[in-house]
Amino acid sequence: MKKTALCICLALALLPGAALAQSEGPTEDARARGKQLFDSALADVKREDYKAACPKFRASYDVDPKASTLLNLGTCYERNGQTASAWGAFSNAVVAARKAGKEEWAAQAEERVKALEPRLVRLVVVVPPEARTEGLTVLRDASTLTESEWGLPMAVDPGEHTIRVSAPGHVTWSTKVAVAEGSPPAPLRVPQLVEEKRAVVVGPGAAAQPKFWTPSRVGGATLAGVGLVGLGIGAALAVVAKSKYDLSLIHISEPTRPY
Repeated sequence: MKKTALCICLALALLPGAALAQSEGPTEDARARGKQLFDSALADVKREDYKAACPKFRASYDVDPKASTLLNLGTCYERNGQTASAWGAFSNAVVAARKAGKEEWAAQAEERVKALEPRLVRLVVVVPPEARTEGLTVLRDASTLTESEWGLPMAVDPGEHTIRVSAPGHVTWSTKVAVAEGSPPAPLRVPQLVEEKRAVVVGPGAAAQPKFWTPSRVGGATLAGVGLVGLGIGAALAVVAKSKYDLSLIHISEPTRPY
C-alpha cells in the first residue's frame, strides 16, 4: 500500500512543474495561494490522508485553475473512494489539458474516465406529478437538482446522501439514502408534501380552529376595558370640572350687590 501511495505521490509531484508553462491568467497572489494549497495536499497524500488532501487540491484549482491540478484532484478522489467526483474531475481535466496543449495529459484523463464509468453508482430521484407544486425545491446534499434532473440517473459518490424537498406553504420532507459501489439503489420516489396547517391540535389526530379568546386577546380586551373605564372617568371629571368652571363663571358674572 505504501509503495502504491509513493507512486501516486511521485506522479502528482511531476505534474505541477510542467503546469507552470500554461497560459497566464491568475495573479501572483492566486498562484502563491494555489501552490501553498497544492503543497499541503501533497503532504497529506504522503500520509495517505486523502480525505484531507482532496479539498485542498480543489481549493488550489479554484484559485489557480490548472489541468495538472485537476488530474491530481481526480486521483485523490479515486483513492478516497469518491468515484463520481473522480470521474467528474478527470472529465474536466480532458478539456483543460487539451486547452493547454497537453495531449498526453488529456489521454491519461480519458483513460481514467473510461476506467471509472463501470464503477459509477447512479441515484434516481423521482418526482411524480402529484408531488409537484409551485416553488418545489429538491436538494441532494448541498446540490439543488433541477427539474431536468428529476428522474434522471445521476452519478453519486458511495456513502450516505440526504434528499431534502421543500415548497412554500408545505412541510419540508427529507430522507437519507446509503449507496455502495456495485449495488445501485432503487429509485427514490418523492412523496406529496403535506400542507402546513394553522389549526391548533387538541388531541391525537384531532384539530380545531384557533379559539378567538386566546390569553393574549383576553389581556388585550382587559386593557381595552380599563382604557374605556379610564376614558369614562376622565369624561366625568371633565364634565364636573366644566360645571365648576361654568358655575364659577356664572358666580363671577353675577352683578355685585351692595351691602
